[in-house]
Order: sequence, then structure tokens, then C-alpha cells
Amino acid sequence: MRILCPVDGVVLQTGGPEDDWYLRVQPASQPADLRHLLRGEEVRAWVGKELERLQGGVLADGGVLVDEFIREVPAARRDALLGEMFLEP
Repeated sequence: MRILCPVDGVVLQTGGPEDDWYLRVQPASQPADLRHLLRGEEVRAWVGKELERLQGGVLADGGVLVDEFIREVPAARRDALLGEMFLEP
């Protein structure tokens, strides 16, 4: 699946909240253009806003939060949902 990313390149590794990083990317060009990367508090603010957006859509109809929600999404719907979440054009 493709997602919009502020850096062109190849994803080398994926992480998570426990790692304090989400993607390790090998930039396609050197030096890499990093102007559009979020850092520190910008990342926390973005994640918080996205969580609010997701909770509003889920909890407004009586839903509940679950761990690893993507496993709860039917396989046939996962790519579309992830595309919506990560701004796939």
C-alpha cells in the first residue's frame, strides 16, 4: 500500500510507540529534503489529533476502543481504511 510521506525513499523498518519511532526510511536522494518532517511536540500533537478524529468516528455510535484495532477490521477493508487514515491520494 502507498501512503503520503514527507520523504521519498524506501521503508527499511517499522516501529511503534514503544520504540519512539514509526518508520525508518532510506531517502531516495542525498541530502534528503527533511523540511516537511514533524518533530517532537509536532508529532505528539498530530498523533493526538488523529486519535481524536478516529475516536469521534468510532465512539460517537457507541463503539469502544480496542488494542490493535486493525486486527478488528475485516481483511477486505484494511487497505481502504489505512489509505483513508494515511491520506493516500
